[in-house]
Amino acid sequence: MTISEADYRHKKVLIFPFGLLSHYIRMMVFAQRYLSDAQVVFVGDGGYQYQKLVEEHGFEYVKCASLNPNVVMPLANRFDFSWLNRFMLEPIYQAQVELIKASQADIVIGDFCPTLKMAAEKCSVPFHSVMNGYLSPYYNGTRRVPQRHFANTIFKVFPLRLSDAVTRSMEKKKMKRLSRTFNRIRKKHGLAKSKGYLQEYEGDLNYICDDPAIFPQQGLPQNWKFIKPLVPLAKEGCEEKNYDVVISMGSSGDWSNLTFLTSKAYSELKMIAIGDVSQVLSCPHIDSVTFGDMHQFIRNTKLLICHGGNGTIQFGLKYKVPMLFLTSHFEQEWNAGRMEELGYGTWVKGKHAIQVTQTMQLLKLI
Repeated sequence: MTISEADYRHKKVLIFPFGLLSHYIRMMVFAQRYLSDAQVVFVGDGGYQYQKLVEEHGFEYVKCASLNPNVVMPLANRFDFSWLNRFMLEPIYQAQVELIKASQADIVIGDFCPTLKMAAEKCSVPFHSVMNGYLSPYYNGTRRVPQRHFANTIFKVFPLRLSDAVTRSMEKKKMKRLSRTFNRIRKKHGLAKSKGYLQEYEGDLNYICDDPAIFPQQGLPQNWKFIKPLVPLAKEGCEEKNYDVVISMGSSGDWSNLTFLTSKAYSELKMIAIGDVSQVLSCPHIDSVTFGDMHQFIRNTKLLICHGGNGTIQFGLKYKVPMLFLTSHFEQEWNAGRMEELGYGTWVKGKHAIQVTQTMQLLKLI
């Protein structure tokens, strides 16, 4: 199956993004790129800021129960998957089934939406999936446990190949346990048994929005395709900015890790914080914008400090800017780890102020 506008021409397509700004942005880019002749409807929990953003970009928006990122993300930061329970997932599944049937959708597209495959099966509607390469069942790499996980104290004394082998074995057992929750829901609602947890994200057509050199796959079936990273195009006529340091912690990063940059010791640097809504880094020598065209800020910068989010690192890669990663949860760590392995940046794991300052000194910024 190939990706073309003809696949979706004149179809009603429901898009279910995870409830973070970064996921809404990348799915709007997907819709603009591949669904120009489809009737596109975004589905969310009714958050005003996302509904307004979607409608400003010319798409419809409808409400439906979905995973609450304010619940999921703090647990994910601790590598805690207790949110994947029947009591949280089943009502979302049922709401999705009702919506798909009522809307008479031709296709549904999920972006980290674990119950959507079940809902699509129940409604006999094709399910397409957008995901990062590290979430694919065919990822030819190791999804390592987070730095703060207790297992890391043991893995530090192991050779990397051995710790990776142990990690993959542990993951297999964990995935099997997680799949039991989904299979209970599947059995109750007359659906076929699932092969595993990661397979709940696998659709009739699957898009990997990563570079295959960064997250390589093994034995990828024909209905899996790599597509270009889903980042917005540069806006025409935008003036290029010149900053020594650009700071972007996305919609899930921890700005408090960077408060040391407000010190007068860094006042010689020209810096800008993008997305610091709470003004955590508010000070005379750090400019701030809530939302901006990343192209105009990063194109001429000397250093990008970020949380390791997929969208943000794509800008660093595009403009060949050195990157520093201060991560908050395991997916960002998988990104940061691969970026460091490939020489695109440095993953800060220890005392942030010391390591960030050392990097700035190496780059002759201070």
